[in-house]
Order: sequence, then C-alpha cells, then structure tokens
Amino acid sequence: QHPGSALLVSHGFQSDYEAGFANGVARNGVKVTLIASNQTLLDRLHPAIDVLNLRGSQDAKRPPWRKAVNLLYYVLRLLSFMAVRRPVTHLTGLFLFSASTASWAEKSWAWECRCLRLLSRKLVLTVHNVLPHDRDTPALRKSLLAAYQVPDCLVVHTARARQRLANEFGID
Repeated sequence: QHPGSALLVSHGFQSDYEAGFANGVARNGVKVTLIASNQTLLDRLHPAIDVLNLRGSQDAKRPPWRKAVNLLYYVLRLLSFMAVRRPVTHLTGLFLFSASTASWAEKSWAWECRCLRLLSRKLVLTVHNVLPHDRDTPALRKSLLAAYQVPDCLVVHTARARQRLANEFGID
C-alpha cells in the first residue's frame, strides 16, 4: 500500500463535506480511498480518488428492515476490507450511528472506534462538534470521552474546539 495513503470513512452524513474533504486530502498528495454511498458526489471528486461504494443506498424512505440489512452488509464489507488492507483510516465525521439515532448509539461509539483502530495502521477522527448540537449529558460525555481516547489523532476545525477537547475531556 502507498505510504501516503488513507481510507476515508464518512458514513455518508454530508455529501458536500465528504467530497470537499476527500478532494483536499488528494490534492495534498495522499492516495485516497473513499468509502462511498449512492449519495456520494462522484462527479465532484478528484480523479485520483479511488471510490468504493460499500454503503449503497442511503434512501431515507427505505423500510426499517432494509436499512438494517444495508447497515449490516456495510459494516461487514468495511471491516473485511480493513482487515485485508490495514489502512490508515480517517473517520471524517460522526460515527456509524449518529447521536440522533438512539441513546444506545452513544454506547456504540467507543466500540466502533476500538474495532476500527484494531483494523487500522492508524486511526484519525475528525471532531466537528465536541458535543453533538444541543446535547450535553453526563452519559454522553462519558461515551465521547471513551471514543475520543481511542484514535491516534483527533482533528478539529477550530482552536476553540481544540481547547474544549483539552479543557472538558482532558485530550491533547
């Protein structure tokens, strides 16, 4: 595998951000493999980006059983790919289960980070919001602290977010 390569996993919550981030990384000389979905903006991606559509349909109108099957299939394909490639992995946003999905999703974040860390040479997580919008509970903070301690590196967009991670979570 190319020494300056990265697997970008966005879980598909924001297609514009996904494309912009992947393009920025590719333009800086990193060989990018983007885990995509049917909503990925393929026509806006840098031509050097490798695209793997492991997420498939993200249609909100799918029945719940179809969403569950797609999610399971996605997770199995992603973990299999990572087990073979052992990439530098960059989570470019929220976790597989967003904070709005259910309270049990919060408990899965640290597990998800640990699992991805085991299958990665290095794990990087972009922290867009130190705490999800309009949510701040002791249980949420505990879940995020456990997740924030797993990656090799956390990336933030602002000095304020960096300071919050240090002050509120004890993370450098």
